Formats: sequence, structure tokens, C-alpha cells
Amino acid sequence: MTPSDWPPLDGIDAPNDALAMWTIYDPPLDFPDAWVVRRCFVVRGGGPEPVFDVVPRLASSLGEARSLVPRGLYCQPRYEGDDPFIVETWF
Repeated sequence: MTPSDWPPLDGIDAPNDALAMWTIYDPPLDFPDAWVVRRCFVVRGGGPEPVFDVVPRLASSLGEARSLVPRGLYCQPRYEGDDPFIVETWF
């Protein structure tokens, strides 16, 4: 799996109408044996809640999880108040 394997989401015209973000989770409760990458979109005029991909991507290490994120993005480390499973978010 590569970063180009992320399909477009129906009804979302990124980058024109939405900001795409990829969040990496240190093995979360729903996938305790894997690092998880979840893509979401914050849609312009769509309200405060992001729209998440239905299927997350799984990896066996942080390096492999990072390889699933498209190149050229900015990495925002986890904030102190974030969910403890969040490692970083790329946008």
C-alpha cells in the first residue's frame, strides 16, 4: 500500500472544498496490534465535525504508518490534550 492508494471520498472535492488530514495512532483500542492511519476531511461550510474514511490503514510500525501518508505534508505532533493514542497528524 502506498500514499496514492487513498481513494477520493464521494462528495468531497479536496483540496478545493476540504482540508485533508492523516492522523497516526499508536495502537488504539479498536486495533490493539497495529499502528493506524486515519484520513479525515474538514469540509468548508460542512460544520465542525470532520468526515472520516470508512477504512483506516494498518501498519506494523511508526515508520510504516508514516510511509502511508502522502509526501510533502506538515507534521503536527500530538498536543497534550489530544487522545493519548494520537502520535501525530499530517496536513
